[in-house]
Amino acid sequence: MTWPSDEGFHAWWRAATADAVGGGAIGDGPVGDGTIGDRAVGGGAVGDGPIGDGGDVAGVFEVDGEHVRLVSGEPLRPGAVYRWIPPEGGVVGSAAWGIGGRPDRRDVYLEYQESANPRRRVVVRVDGLDACGSASATSTLKHLGAEASFVPERDRLLDIEVTLDWLLVQVRARVAPAEAGEQLRVTLRVVGRGLWKPIVAPLLVPLGIPLRHLLTSETEEAADRLTHLDEDPRGNGAPERELARIREGAELIRSRLHEVVRTVDARPFWRGRGQGALQEAFAALPAVGAGWPTVSPAITFGASGRWWDEEQWIFDALIDRNPWRRKRHELVDDQVDLWLSQQELLIEHREKAQAEHAAADVAKGDLSVATAAQFNELMDLSWLASPWSAIRHLVRKAREEDEDLPQLDTDEDARRFLASMLEDL
Repeated sequence: MTWPSDEGFHAWWRAATADAVGGGAIGDGPVGDGTIGDRAVGGGAVGDGPIGDGGDVAGVFEVDGEHVRLVSGEPLRPGAVYRWIPPEGGVVGSAAWGIGGRPDRRDVYLEYQESANPRRRVVVRVDGLDACGSASATSTLKHLGAEASFVPERDRLLDIEVTLDWLLVQVRARVAPAEAGEQLRVTLRVVGRGLWKPIVAPLLVPLGIPLRHLLTSETEEAADRLTHLDEDPRGNGAPERELARIREGAELIRSRLHEVVRTVDARPFWRGRGQGALQEAFAALPAVGAGWPTVSPAITFGASGRWWDEEQWIFDALIDRNPWRRKRHELVDDQVDLWLSQQELLIEHREKAQAEHAAADVAKGDLSVATAAQFNELMDLSWLASPWSAIRHLVRKAREEDEDLPQLDTDEDARRFLASMLEDL
């Protein structure tokens, strides 16, 4: 990858924060001076002062939202303090946030705290809405501890640690020198905690392959975004770049399989030209190496999702069809084209779904909920207490979209469901 310029980072940051707070709200016109002050944090300290009249601002910082109020200052200006007012009967927690810092920077501070124990809270800091400084978050909520930081610098890009009662997840991203240019390196560590460790650790073993594939795909995508951040801050060109590299990989596979067929065709007939000869020639191919595209296929059929397994899958499909010798080259093209068409369809479907979601008339960052019950359910994290409660919660949410999923009422139901899923993996 190639590390972007500071200007590229700032352009991306302005686009990302503008999306978060609504349209062109970032960097529009001069800003006042001021600080967040004590009223932005802690308990009900944001107070019951008069609501400012700064016009409508969409998204998280909406002035006249049902549950969000500007209690002092001007919208999106240093000195602005907002309060999140839960619906009547909402008892789980409350939040406040404010904007401070220099007029040309505008820092954001957000705090959410549990009603039962104000010391259990989430604190988020964003150093600079207008320029990409850094972002950090901490959580001491019951069932959810977390430390996260993002800094646009090579040697401390991303650090995340999430601690549940039964699980620890650590993610770290750094950019380091490589043989050719630079390399984005991301590590993921997932371990069981405490008394749950003997139960969780074995469950993680069969998940290793899909986790590694997911991590690799996300790392490749992030490296591509960083490399092209200067000319493509919003990432609009990422799908085309991804598809171009997938097509490059498909053509490499095509040429290698045609070489296998040519090698077998060149053999004397008495040495055999059947499936065994094809498998022998395929095994003699040079290994898939560093010269292959630095992107994983969008949809994978092989065991690991890497290029060598995708090539193996295409070759096995060729063998299974047992083509007549004079049709082998034609069938190579058919199998590679079929594989590539699946990649193209998935990328097209993914981009269409994202475009439809972006075009939907839904306020970005909308924190309002219709009822107190919905609010309390949204902020109740008791489902994170154990792996079984987490599985029951996630499956219950998934059932809203897929009624074929089972109803999980007990820990034993969750254990049986997980065992069945791991068998499928």
